[in-house]
Amino acid sequence: MKPVYSSIRLSILLFGVLLLVGLLTQSVMGQTYLGGGYTEFFNRKIIKHDAQGGAISLQREMTLGDSRWQLAPIFQAGLLRDYMPEDDFFLNRTVTLSVSPLVAYQLIRFKKFTFAPYVGPYVGWFTSLTGTNVGFGEQDIYLVEKDTRWLGGVEVGASFSFAFTEQFGMKLTPISAQLGNNGFRQGMLLLLAVRID
Repeated sequence: MKPVYSSIRLSILLFGVLLLVGLLTQSVMGQTYLGGGYTEFFNRKIIKHDAQGGAISLQREMTLGDSRWQLAPIFQAGLLRDYMPEDDFFLNRTVTLSVSPLVAYQLIRFKKFTFAPYVGPYVGWFTSLTGTNVGFGEQDIYLVEKDTRWLGGVEVGASFSFAFTEQFGMKLTPISAQLGNNGFRQGMLLLLAVRID
């Protein structure tokens, strides 16, 4: 029970940090991005199979004055299914939700283009529904297991941003990785986001 309570405390702490950052940066210039892409999940300690699917993200990017530093809290949600044989009709489902108060640095800033690596802690929630075929003879019998956990760790990645006009921009994140407790690994690939404010 202790890991669950510590994860809940960590999530409350991170939520408080995000709220504080939001309150302190009301006057800071920022943009909001909404996007999606491909995601893969692996955790040998929680489920037996790798999983793949789609992810959506909502990010608020705030530049600190004229510096190259940015605060970029992000919310991500993934809906995945695991690798199964083609003749197996039971598709295992996995849902992941995470919040990450990221810190980014604009390593390259040229006119309307920026390249910014980022890092930060994250807290996440994971749930999966896994079916296993334990057929006897000619009958197919499935055992279904549900697993739900809180996760925490660090998220690292990098993004390319393009500002086409004052109000329209796009962001491409070729790869972002969440490295968490209990062997949790999730990689988001080719996330494409559009500025929505």
